[in-house]
Amino acid sequence: MQPMFDADPIGPLSPSSSLLVERRDLEPTSWQSHLHEDQLLHFFMKPAVIGFSLRDAATVKIPIAPGQAVFCPRKEWHNVRWDERISVLSIRIPDSAIMDAARERLTERSLEIVPTDVVTDDRLTHLLFALDAERARGYSTGKLFVDSIETALANILLTSFNTFTPRSIPGKGGHGPSRPSTRC
Repeated sequence: MQPMFDADPIGPLSPSSSLLVERRDLEPTSWQSHLHEDQLLHFFMKPAVIGFSLRDAATVKIPIAPGQAVFCPRKEWHNVRWDERISVLSIRIPDSAIMDAARERLTERSLEIVPTDVVTDDRLTHLLFALDAERARGYSTGKLFVDSIETALANILLTSFNTFTPRSIPGKGGHGPSRPSTRC
């Protein structure tokens, strides 16, 4: 997979074949233009102020607190810059992963995550901190752990930020399979 930035990431690369995870401390930069095919989010480890504009729209400054994420619009040219060093965990989730995770929940065939300037969602925050902690430990629990976080992230994106409301999954609670009683 192509890296998201020219600077080398901190630590090892993700063992997942689909979830690209890159941690970087990036120096200030002038305006950059990007076009992303997949869903991309940046999780900020330190406070930051990002300059942003979509296509040729007016520029806005977006203040971001540690533990907040920013979704980058996909399939749209956008411009971004920052004036001070930033510390960010960048995650690229392909549509195929989101569709696989949500296959039974979508009532429409289309999927479009609606980006918001800054996302504060405790579930997302905890998953991304767990992903960064796993990255810092060299992905010691392996691919299954990262793939599980990918599935959880995909479900959060689908249920909280998709333009189509997914149908709920019927509860499957209750008792487990019956087992014959054994006495010790």
